[in-house]
Amino acid sequence: MTYIETEYKPGEVWLYVSYYASFLKVRHPDLSSAEDFYFPFDMKPRHGYELTIANDLQKVDVITKPTDKEITINTDVAGDRIYVDSRYIGDSPLTAALTFGTHVIKAERGGRTMERQINVMEEGGITTMNIRFDMVINVKGVTFEMVRVEGGTFEMGATKEQENEALANEKPVKTVNVTDFYIGKHEVTQELWKAVMGNNPSRFKGDDKPVEGVTWRLCNKFISKLNALTGMEFRLATEEEWEYAARGGNYSAGYKFSGSDNIDEVAWFLDNGDRQTHDVGKKKANEIGVYDMSGNVYEWCLNQYSSNNNDTYAASRGGSWYFDSKYIRVSHRRFDYLDNSFSFLGLRLVMVQ
Repeated sequence: MTYIETEYKPGEVWLYVSYYASFLKVRHPDLSSAEDFYFPFDMKPRHGYELTIANDLQKVDVITKPTDKEITINTDVAGDRIYVDSRYIGDSPLTAALTFGTHVIKAERGGRTMERQINVMEEGGITTMNIRFDMVINVKGVTFEMVRVEGGTFEMGATKEQENEALANEKPVKTVNVTDFYIGKHEVTQELWKAVMGNNPSRFKGDDKPVEGVTWRLCNKFISKLNALTGMEFRLATEEEWEYAARGGNYSAGYKFSGSDNIDEVAWFLDNGDRQTHDVGKKKANEIGVYDMSGNVYEWCLNQYSSNNNDTYAASRGGSWYFDSKYIRVSHRRFDYLDNSFSFLGLRLVMVQ
């Protein structure tokens, strides 16, 4: 056996054990001779285990505890190169033993890459990750990407990680079923808006910044023109689709914000946004590879509602550069009249096939 050069806590020793080994010889200064520990039959080759040595001065007990789990990784085309935490582990499809905790899985194909987060749990959690490469669409020389979101069931609203910041309109929590759909990898950019509409209503100019200053009605006019140009059927996301994607879909790790509990990792908001929008995709993506679903700009949703005086309004989600952290949470909801526009309010596309 050989020692592994790795970080470890005081009192820990890391080592490799031969594939054919059946026992470990344990020495302790309080023992007169070495004790043999025989590996349990349920210990699997090429897996990691935590061995806790309990010494009562008479004998040594070695307690085994798994430190990893087998995860199967599939891609839509076999043979894609797979990396875990930047380390190449083989070509898809494959099964790998991943230590408990959060990992970044990357698939590489012909110079294109797709990244997903996975939270490997000791009890429960997913054991299979399916990675599909994004759909790339070109409109008048401007490309944008749509991420496929696998349908599933989730708890929508003021779930426990939202703590005491959840508002009344996020309650009660409800169980929601969502079917497969595609969602924009990024918020609609000013470059794409200009290619379709021929103008730019945004206050903070920049091709790679999200378009803002757009009403709900104007967003739907943009989408109608986009559909005519592409022959596809885009629309705004429903609130249910939006929150499901923001939470990471079937790969959700239960974060407070989209992709992390650390807001600075994933969002431009009041404390770090310098009071303006920022280029899309500069923060960390969430579990399904979607960017800026927390912060940067609010995103109009499809859902319409009526007030007591019969005025019609729509929801927007995600928070923005203008607001503090409690408005950046994945369950937060905002409502505006259909003709309202602000420099912190934009849109993201959805497509159902």
